[in-house]
Amino acid sequence: MVDDDTVIRRLARALLEKNGFRVSEAVDGAAALEHLEAGHAYDLVVLDLNMPELDGLEVLRRVRGNVSTAGLPIIVLTGSDGGAMEVKLMDEGADGYIRKPIDPPRFVSRIKAALRRAGG
Repeated sequence: MVDDDTVIRRLARALLEKNGFRVSEAVDGAAALEHLEAGHAYDLVVLDLNMPELDGLEVLRRVRGNVSTAGLPIIVLTGSDGGAMEVKLMDEGADGYIRKPIDPPRFVSRIKAALRRAGG
């Protein structure tokens, strides 16, 4: 779970843990890449789009450009509202797109669907 907003991270974590998932958190894109580059095994990344310094789009590009993480499912979570951004994210390799504020049933459902598609 990558988001610079503590409230969003806590909410997402609580929802996911309630549904049986183990969750790690990163406060920004750089921290997320550090976790991934450290070799920790992750099944999916929930990635905020708008973060300072290293935004979600750049993290998405770097994850997709790295052979060891290229196949990792990524769901982008953002407050941006626009079809053009959704198309751009999907073209860059996102597996899904969820708008803030988080709708709990929809959020969990999208995570489960992405994991099913990935075989996880």
